[in-house]
This record gives sequence, C-alpha cells and structure tokens, in this order.
Amino acid sequence: LSWGLVSEVVPLAELHDRVQQLAAHIAANAPVAVQLAKSIMQQGSTASASLAMETLAGALAASTEDGQEGVRSFREKRKPEYRGR
Repeated sequence: LSWGLVSEVVPLAELHDRVQQLAAHIAANAPVAVQLAKSIMQQGSTASASLAMETLAGALAASTEDGQEGVRSFREKRKPEYRGR
C-alpha cells in the first residue's frame, strides 16, 4: 500500500465481504463501460497500447446503430443500410 501498488488492504477475514462490495459497485455501472474497461485491463498486460485502442474502437463502433445494422444485415443476408449513427 505504501508503495502505491495497491489501493486498499483489508484483513483476510473481511476480504470476501469487501470483494462482494466492490463487485456490486462495479456491476452498478453501465454494462458496456464495464465490459470495455475489463477488455482494456485484460489486454493491457499482454498487448500494445495500439491493440488496446483498436479493441476499444471496435467495441464502440459495434455499439452504434450502424454496428447493430451491420450484424442484423449479416444475419439476414442482405446489404446493410448505414445511416451514420
């Protein structure tokens, strides 16, 4: 803690409860934001910053109306109708 490597230290007997509190706090946030943060953290230790940014951009693009239209049109085997949203 004093070196700045962790932000909190709890006694072992309180660990499970604290983990549950933190998990509930994280889960209360916007699901897409949590998913993106998890993805960046998972890749951060193994990938370059450019790959993490590419993943983030792809996730953001997929969450747009055009991204959803792309998936729908693929499933329906038709040409997509993008609207820039």
